[in-house]
Amino acid sequence: MKNLFFLLLSMLFVACSSTSQAQLWDKTLIQNQRLKIEKIILNDTIYQAQNTEQTPYISFEDKKFYGFGGCNRFLGSYELDDERLKIENDSLVFTRMSCKNTMEFENLFFSHFKGNFTFVKDGDTLLLENGIVEIFLQ
Repeated sequence: MKNLFFLLLSMLFVACSSTSQAQLWDKTLIQNQRLKIEKIILNDTIYQAQNTEQTPYISFEDKKFYGFGGCNRFLGSYELDDERLKIENDSLVFTRMSCKNTMEFENLFFSHFKGNFTFVKDGDTLLLENGIVEIFLQ
């Protein structure tokens, strides 16, 4: 009986100590960092920023976010709880310059960056998803 107890305890310890490569939400993953916007997946279609002078990015600081979409700058506010990032529908504001070859990517990002998102960390990549769109950050 004693051996069975130690066997079960050992199995529990091993199970708890192993971690998968994908990890769920950790607030520190996004705070005070400049995160590159790698790609967007919408309806199984992959969209990537192309022909931009500067790489699209987003930064989150003190309940505010700001960034660059490939042509236009943007900013807004967000809320964090234990599991979600919440972007209000009217929170996002952005400049309205027109740039050849980058507008499709930006328009997708600007029109879908709202609602409640969860983060999944997989290696160096953060996946921001809300059931409609997946945004890959690095």
